[in-house]
Amino acid sequence: MYAGVSNLVLEVIMFVKYFELFVFIPVFSIFTGCLLVDAKSVKEMEPVGPPINAALHAEYIALAESEESKGSHFTSSFFASKARLAGRGDPVAPETLESWDIAPGERNKLQIGRAKLIIAIADAGRVISSKNAARAQVMYDCWVVESESKRKTSSVESCKANFVKALDDLHSGLKASR
Repeated sequence: MYAGVSNLVLEVIMFVKYFELFVFIPVFSIFTGCLLVDAKSVKEMEPVGPPINAALHAEYIALAESEESKGSHFTSSFFASKARLAGRGDPVAPETLESWDIAPGERNKLQIGRAKLIIAIADAGRVISSKNAARAQVMYDCWVVESESKRKTSSVESCKANFVKALDDLHSGLKASR
């Protein structure tokens, strides 16, 4: 009797393992693949809303495509998601740091950068110089993502330098309009 039960248990275990291998894993892969946002499809959107949204849409798409070309599918999807929000006319804020694993020294620099960005945007940057505001915001988000401690990429300094330049351009655009 026990030998028959143990064989049955073994058969059930083997069935579950095969089920997991041949059904669960492919279905899970398909499901998670569906969660990724494709930059190409978002690029085809016609942005609605204020000019800042169209500018954010274009900038986030450019960054998503750049990440995709490097094989960073999840990062590409992250930026494509933000492009989709902007394209739909939804407000898209610069990243907050709470959900990112960033070293304390870099976190402080990012907090200062975000504060400067928010002040420039609040100072009519979204209206007067929407392209510069969008570029600064997207480069800030790039800096945040690349600064995550687990990533350790060389792109951190590039994103940071692009953010600083875009923020300077935003300030210059604001000064020129006055």
